Parts: sequence; C-alpha cells; structure tokens
Amino acid sequence: MSNNHQDFEADWWGSCANTYGEESKQIVYARLMNLSPQNLDGHWPVYDIDGGSVLDIGGGPSSMLLVGAFLKGADLSDADLVGAFLKGADLSDVDLSGAVGA
Repeated sequence: MSNNHQDFEADWWGSCANTYGEESKQIVYARLMNLSPQNLDGHWPVYDIDGGSVLDIGGGPSSMLLVGAFLKGADLSDADLVGAFLKGADLSDVDLSGAVGA
C-alpha cells in the first residue's frame, strides 16, 4: 500500500542512478563514527565493521550497510526500499524483515 511518504521517497530516489550526494555525506558520517572508507577487492568505499552489528533505520538503496564488511549481524529497516538497484545486491547477511518491497 502506498502513501504520500512512500511516494515522496520513491520520487526522491528515482532510478537510483545518482546517489553521489548521499554517498558523500556517508563518508563524512563514517569518519565521525571512526569508520574509515577502504578499498576491498576494487570496491570503494567499503567500511570494515570489525565483527560489529549494525541497525540501519531508513537505510534506503544506498545504505552504508550495503557496503559494510565483516559484520556480525545487520538489520536494515526501511519503509520502502526502492528500485531495481537492490534486486541484484547480495543481501544474504542482512535481515530485511522490517523492509517493504525488498
């Protein structure tokens, strides 16, 4: 069921083709949380969570959780995960039980 908030969120992300603004903010936020962006097998930025657990509320299609490595546990809770952007992502270690549309 759609509502105005979900429609706004879907319009905001569109096709997820340009997430530069969100990802740029995340690099700043990560450093404030003492997480350094790293290169892992040619993928950057990747954040080494060092066996920690993460709860990402309102993660969206460019959640930092999707580029986290070495997680003990992960929970992504979002009212409306959008687009084909996530369809090919390996989310086998992520609990999406709180997500709609995943």
